[in-house]
Amino acid sequence: MFLTELKYEEKQLFLNLCIHAANANDFFVEEEKNMIQDYCREMKIEEPSFLEMKSLEAVIAEINRISDLRSKKIIVLELLGLMMVDKEYDEHEKIFMKTLAEKIGIEKDLFNEIAEKLDKYLQVCNELQEAVLE
Repeated sequence: MFLTELKYEEKQLFLNLCIHAANANDFFVEEEKNMIQDYCREMKIEEPSFLEMKSLEAVIAEINRISDLRSKKIIVLELLGLMMVDKEYDEHEKIFMKTLAEKIGIEKDLFNEIAEKLDKYLQVCNELQEAVLE
């Protein structure tokens, strides 16, 4: 939704985070792979197979160095979307996201607000899909 707003370096870091996030529960499912490919198309950058992977700690440090709060909120929102794409936002993924948000300076209340609004958005999308396609 908002990935085009990120700077090029932030987009690369975001992709690194996508890989780390998708592996948070040790299940890198097809829906997550497809979503990452969609993110790459949206951002107009190469797919992760050509991406130099960085450690999670290095990615977080770099995001904290170059990104403002607006970019960090976009990153959190889009990563939450990735986590929820397979409709199984499990405990490992929740811990990963809450820890990441905290480490990049997203306060708990703001994180919860973003997660809640995204959940509502996804519910409406599902309801529209059912109403139109069934």
